Amino acid sequence: METIVQPTKGGWIWAAGPVLQIPTATDDLLGEEKWSAGPSAVLLKQDGPWSHGALLNHVWSFAGENDRTDVNRTSPAVRVLHHQDLHQFRREQRIQL
Repeated sequence: METIVQPTKGGWIWAAGPVLQIPTATDDLLGEEKWSAGPSAVLLKQDGPWSHGALLNHVWSFAGENDRTDVNRTSPAVRVLHHQDLHQFRREQRIQL
């Protein structure tokens, strides 16, 4: 779960806020069994149909199973996306049918 506010300026979108990780794994091997929280930030640029940017989270555990290792993790994510005009895509699809 992330909560982010999105101020914009000069074509750049940046935001910062908290991130909360809750232990929802259905099997002990699939999760950390820890509650974790920390800061999150994103920087994104939109140029026409292209969006590119990065998301960075860092979480520390603050509660959970005592027999599990504490969480102290940084998670970077870089994204490059190309957006297509949905109306144009639908029109081209109709022509092909």
